[in-house]
Amino acid sequence: MDNRTKMEKEIEQLIAEISILEQTAENIRQRLTIAEATYNEHRQTYDTLNSLRSEKPNTEALIAIGSGSYIKCVIVDVESVLLNMGSNVYVEKKVDDAMKIIEERANSILKLRDSLQQQLVNVATRLEEARRRLAELGRSMEGGRTA
Repeated sequence: MDNRTKMEKEIEQLIAEISILEQTAENIRQRLTIAEATYNEHRQTYDTLNSLRSEKPNTEALIAIGSGSYIKCVIVDVESVLLNMGSNVYVEKKVDDAMKIIEERANSILKLRDSLQQQLVNVATRLEEARRRLAELGRSMEGGRTA
């Protein structure tokens, strides 16, 4: 196999690799966005519980229901909360215990976010190397030289 054929084969492989790396980077970015949103939701829940635990029973409150909308309600019980444990299973927990669980979950999400950010850096580095090599080969092919 001559050098030009080898270079063409390497170019094809680099193009495929770049495509896969770009898709991988986009997937990681999407997962990072979800992790950030989930973390923010946990922080908001923690802050809300922290605020509510100092309220007295039968206190009127405005509770955020999403999209900048609130509902007026009366807080009946400020001592416990129903906490989603997964698979649509809810458990009644004391507010302080629920806050600890939510904080642990938030910390786990931060660890996931950090891992995803490192993965993205690694993929971006590999992507830059592949693009650089592809450019080198392209210049070599144009000049009729071999790399």
